[in-house]
Amino acid sequence: MSVRPSAAAADDLGEIVAYVSARSQSAAERILDAVEEALGQIDKAPGAGHVRGELPAGLRCWVVYSNVIIYKPATREVARILHGARDLGALFESE
Repeated sequence: MSVRPSAAAADDLGEIVAYVSARSQSAAERILDAVEEALGQIDKAPGAGHVRGELPAGLRCWVVYSNVIIYKPATREVARILHGARDLGALFESE
């Protein structure tokens, strides 16, 4: 089994990279490399991520710089990739 990003997660990552690359292309590349490495770690050990109280049951997160990869360890599906300062609880309540 391998890690699969949802359409929303792919869109999230695209938005993050576009925002950062407008300021620094090298920083955007570092973020992409770090996310790719994190996805590899999640694939190897899906239960290693953190549980956060504001996320629905069954979701874990992995922090990459100031961004949070939110995923389902059972299926290795990445639900979202969001900036850590966002109100994750409110976001998942509305979904």
